Order: sequence, then structure tokens, then C-alpha cells
Amino acid sequence: MYKKVLCLFVISLFVLSFAGCGDSGEKNSSKTASPTKTVQKSKPKKADLQSLVAQNFKDGKIVKSDNELTIQFTGNNVSPNMMVTGGIPDCMKGLNAVYKNSDFKKFSLIHISIMGTFTDKYGKQSRDRAITFTFDQSELQKVENFMALTSEQFIALEGQNRTWINVAVRPELSQDKINLLQPPESEDVEGEQ
Repeated sequence: MYKKVLCLFVISLFVLSFAGCGDSGEKNSSKTASPTKTVQKSKPKKADLQSLVAQNFKDGKIVKSDNELTIQFTGNNVSPNMMVTGGIPDCMKGLNAVYKNSDFKKFSLIHISIMGTFTDKYGKQSRDRAITFTFDQSELQKVENFMALTSEQFIALEGQNRTWINVAVRPELSQDKINLLQPPESEDVEGEQ
């Protein structure tokens, strides 16, 4: 008796699973066709610049002013030094995703601001720029891969001392981070003064 019940159970499972495969195959083939059509429809659409920035910079947003573009994103607020250590690679990664965009290329001057939360002496918190990098578009377009650059090379793309540091952040930075963001002039120039 046990063998008959077991045999019937195995046969019924086989039949049900076989029948289920037939149904799911038909459903999957119709489902597969729909997403393919959707993907084909969405391919011609180009992501606008704001969407690209939002996707590639944490809380990223853009501010346009004539021929200048400012990208603002949230930096690492653990400490000012971490804001620099993590912020530069975040900038490079984000730039890799947006700098070839045709709308991005329309601006001749690019500012990238790492935003932070600051507390004043009365305990009021506000969001403001912590560090801002400024680049000429012509220099950015010469780069093939921002992630292949060192932090020093990335800063050098700006030109001489174009990194802006918030006065509330600067005293909290280690000297090596300040020197990275705003490299001192060469010793030869200092010796002449």
C-alpha cells in the first residue's frame, strides 16, 4: 500500500510540475517580450544632466549660472579630513559619469562643491559648502579616466590655488590635507620673496 501511495505521489508531482513548466514558459515568454520592448524604447532617451548628477553624486544637484555649472553633493561628515579623503574620489567617480554629457560640455567653468552640515555657536545647523573645486572645461575634457588620477593630479587640473575651503573646515584639517587642497608654492618662488 505504501509503495502505491508513494508511486501515485511521485507521478502526480511529475505531471503537475511538467504542466506547470508549460504554463510558466508561455507566461515568461510573453513577459520577456515586454521588457525588451521597454528597454528598446528607453534607449534613445538620454539622461538629462540633473539626473546624471543625482545618480552619480550623493544627493547631487546642479546650479547653472551663465557659462558656469556648480555640482553640489553631500560629503562624508565624519570629519573634515575624511571629507577630503573621501570627497576627492567621489568627485572623480562622479565626473567620469557626467563629463562627456553634451549639456555638461556647454559650461566653460565647472565648480564641484562638497556640502557639509555646520553648527554655529548657537547650535543652529545649516548646510553649506565645505570645499569647492573649480575647473576649466577645457582641462576636464583632456582627461580619459578620472579614476586613474591621483588626488594630487586631480587638484592640479584646477590650476594654481583654486580650491576653496570653508573657514569652519580649514582649522579642522590636518596640514597634509591643506597642502593637498592648496599646494604651497615651490621653494624656489618662496626663496625669492
